[in-house]
Amino acid sequence: MPAIRAREPCSIRQCLADPETPRELIPHYQSRLDGYLASGEGFQSRGEAEYTEAMREALERDVRKEVDGLEALLVSDDRPFIAGDAYSLADCMWTAILARLSLVGLAGWWADGQRASVGAYFDKVRARPSYAMAGVLHERLRRPE
Repeated sequence: MPAIRAREPCSIRQCLADPETPRELIPHYQSRLDGYLASGEGFQSRGEAEYTEAMREALERDVRKEVDGLEALLVSDDRPFIAGDAYSLADCMWTAILARLSLVGLAGWWADGQRASVGAYFDKVRARPSYAMAGVLHERLRRPE
């Protein structure tokens, strides 16, 4: 797979033009494109590296280790939330991480049963009214072609 540039303007334009891009993300993509165009220098001149398949695989391995660590913590402790009986900042962090992983199509990491405690935990935090009020998207993001 050829290397692709991180946050390349043509990728942003593809997301904006894609009818399957969730409407809630359009302002975010437009803001990123506007910032790129207004800078006059582009994202790449700020020293951002090429994003390669090897980099993606290394990042995925690192994130999997963290999710495995969450699984181990949840299995070893029967408290309802990470730091105790109440939803805490630690839960906020993991809610955001798991929501993002789910959004990019990686919910299989815990939906496959290998990380059943993570799956049950994510179901529990998604059932909270605050999760619904935050308007978190549940549709999987598509990669620009």
